[in-house]
Amino acid sequence: MRLGGDEFAIVLPGVSVKEIKHIVERLMETVFEAHIIQGQEIDCSASVGIALMPQHGEELWPLVSVADQAMYRAKYISRDDAANDKAAYIAASIAL
Repeated sequence: MRLGGDEFAIVLPGVSVKEIKHIVERLMETVFEAHIIQGQEIDCSASVGIALMPQHGEELWPLVSVADQAMYRAKYISRDDAANDKAAYIAASIAL
């Protein structure tokens, strides 16, 4: 679901934390690979924040707020570090 601007939420009901980590890893691999558009290489990036239900809440907007806080914590990891150590980035992106 699009939240606004460049923010999107993905709701994954019934998915384990292990599966979420795998999904985020695949997402990051896709984002960090080179994209060629009209002969130009385009670098893309994404920031991820993960909130879990019911641990972090059961209503949409409180969960989005928790995920947003986790995303800002994960943004402190550089793009290169995130690309080279996806597990550390994913761990940082999961709300505490």
